[in-house]
Amino acid sequence: MSRMLEYERQLLLDMVGVNCLLISAAGLDIERVMESLLRAYLDPRNLVLVVGTGNEQELRLANALGVPPSTQKCSYDEGGVVFVTARVLVVDALRDRVPLANVTGVVMLRAHAILAQEAFALRLFRQRNPTGFICAVSDAPSRFSSHNVRKVMRTIFCDNLLLWPRFHSVVVSALSGVTPEVVELHVKMTQSMLKIQTALLELLSYCVRELRRLNPGLLDELNVEEALASPRTLQRLLDPVWHQLGPKSRQLIADAKTLRTLLRSLCQSDSTSFLAQLAPLRTAEYAQRSSGWLLLPAAESLFVLAKGRDGNDKEICPKWSALADVLEEEAKDDGENKILILAEERRTCRQLMRYLTKDEASSEDDQTFFKKNNCLVFLEPLVSPLEPLLAAFSPRIIILYDANVVAVRQLEVFQARNPEPRLRVYFVVFGGSVEEQLYLTALRREKDAFEALVREKASLGAGEVSVDVGVESAKHGIVLVDVREFRSELPNLLHQKEVRVEPITLKVGNLIFIFKINLVNNQIAIQMGREEREREYYLFYIHDVYKLEVSQSAARLKAAVGGAGLAEFFPDGGWPFSSAASVADNILS
Repeated sequence: MSRMLEYERQLLLDMVGVNCLLISAAGLDIERVMESLLRAYLDPRNLVLVVGTGNEQELRLANALGVPPSTQKCSYDEGGVVFVTARVLVVDALRDRVPLANVTGVVMLRAHAILAQEAFALRLFRQRNPTGFICAVSDAPSRFSSHNVRKVMRTIFCDNLLLWPRFHSVVVSALSGVTPEVVELHVKMTQSMLKIQTALLELLSYCVRELRRLNPGLLDELNVEEALASPRTLQRLLDPVWHQLGPKSRQLIADAKTLRTLLRSLCQSDSTSFLAQLAPLRTAEYAQRSSGWLLLPAAESLFVLAKGRDGNDKEICPKWSALADVLEEEAKDDGENKILILAEERRTCRQLMRYLTKDEASSEDDQTFFKKNNCLVFLEPLVSPLEPLLAAFSPRIIILYDANVVAVRQLEVFQARNPEPRLRVYFVVFGGSVEEQLYLTALRREKDAFEALVREKASLGAGEVSVDVGVESAKHGIVLVDVREFRSELPNLLHQKEVRVEPITLKVGNLIFIFKINLVNNQIAIQMGREEREREYYLFYIHDVYKLEVSQSAARLKAAVGGAGLAEFFPDGGWPFSSAASVADNILS
């Protein structure tokens, strides 16, 4: 393991044994800090639980620490560091399989994506262990608004917020010692590419205007810049109002995503691949279901220009020519250099391989390197973290074919950790393009997010975000829950209301009769009468409302006296029916 940087050492000291929420800038390799933190608790006398990891991240950390991942059975009694999914931890805690009172602490990664299962697990831990630490980390500051960061801090029961942006003085000092030699290549787009980009932006603007016209007051924050953001970012913006959007609005959103994909492809692919992506959009089937953008003059210009680029005299992507020129220049050196070309998609790597080798490697699609004079050239897709890839190839020259904030930061960190040799990084980007705008927007959003978080931290009073974790009790009875249903939020909500939750394993078709509780598959019937004339209430738990027609639900509710229907959705997903009034009419009729 290479040496730790000053900001990494400072972070490690700030987090050891402390309740905290750490939010760092993307690309600072916080995973490395977490590995060092977990390594300090490998002693069997400790027991640290790790939740909230992604599959690949968990495998990397588990392999580095020499412990089994959550997919393998492990014993809590052995101590050390244990990777476990939140659902399994909740079930084990409710069944008293894990000694929560003896747990040293809980580490949660990807705190920006905290779900009901993680919240349930942390509350159980804090109820049974008031002194163990909870450490949550995230490298996605833009996912935290002022409201959301307070909510997350309440969920993890901590009032210590650690902020480490790229402009933090310690980070700046650590990364400014030895920096890569950066060569920016602002490539000019061809006239046809510029016209295609203008047409696509005009069509995207049409979709945004129509969405705002059809949904006044709902999508006022939506603009072309938001529509150009990543699909996940756009979906998070739309989720709270998704249930209120009609079919045409949803089609407009789908068309906006298609146009965004085309804009990115224009900067990454060759003319033939771009034209192939347009072909399905000219079919009668797509024209019938589209939102109408195909009828605009800009759409006709788009198809004509794309076809013209792929005519007899095919247009070569200017980035490809610039890349070939860089390789030609670097190959003139007498030394044997390794050159690493990084692109966002493997498909782009294959296209570049065929172009740079003059189709010599076309028969071997899996080939990722070739020889250029004395240089060995590797083509790899961007992965995170980059350090294992850089350590494996030991390149002297790196070419970033696609602008990526995380990749730039990781190259800075790698160079600071490994001062020799000094890297030469070529940053290839289309000047004045959507690609450049997206890169600058990502930087601005992160900076704005951190500035808002700094203000929020300054306004937090002592104990303002602390909450009472409550005590475990069966004050309002006991509910038996199938272990598969712990993926949902309902068991968590029941536990918050001081209902004792008992996990059990049911077989499909089981019919269980218990005093005052009837359970048939996912339908729960509870006798809730407390008056002189007891009346039977039915509580329907619908795991996937799309698989149960409203008419079926209404028919079942009419058969019960005082029936109630309960459907679970994502917290920000809203109600997916056309309107609440239509559901009420169906039930009452």
